[in-house]
Amino acid sequence: MYHSQRSPNRRPGRGTQYPPGRPLEMPDPAQTGRTALVAAAGAMREGDGRAARQLLAFARDFFAQTRAEMALNRERLKLDAEIDMARRRARAAEYAAAGLGLEGIELNLQIEEDAVAMRAARDAGKPVPEPRWNESWELAGEPMPEGWEEPGCDGCRAGY
Repeated sequence: MYHSQRSPNRRPGRGTQYPPGRPLEMPDPAQTGRTALVAAAGAMREGDGRAARQLLAFARDFFAQTRAEMALNRERLKLDAEIDMARRRARAAEYAAAGLGLEGIELNLQIEEDAVAMRAARDAGKPVPEPRWNESWELAGEPMPEGWEEPGCDGCRAGY
């Protein structure tokens, strides 16, 4: 290359732009595994069995990583459900210790669950869901909409 010619990866006044067009985020392992499979198929078409075997082993590693991540996510979901049930049982025990009956315990738990769902929706910028009980509005820190309380319903929206 002559001095007057410029490399396509260089710009005046800057260092080497390497690698050109690099993605901002790395692709997920499953996508990388699929890409390796396509490359292995191309290598097999070209008759390069050694490269095809290496690419297949590479793809197998990425697919194994994807399966492990999926199993980990399933376990997280199970643990989250168990934690939620344990919290609900603990709150029910608190209410029972305070002398509430079964219906009062269930009512208070529903009010709290609705308030948590309303806060989560508000924090995520989503529309606030309608609660089953009017008390959930106050607990969530949301203003109750006009005309929300129906006459004769005693604060009930869920038919309780």
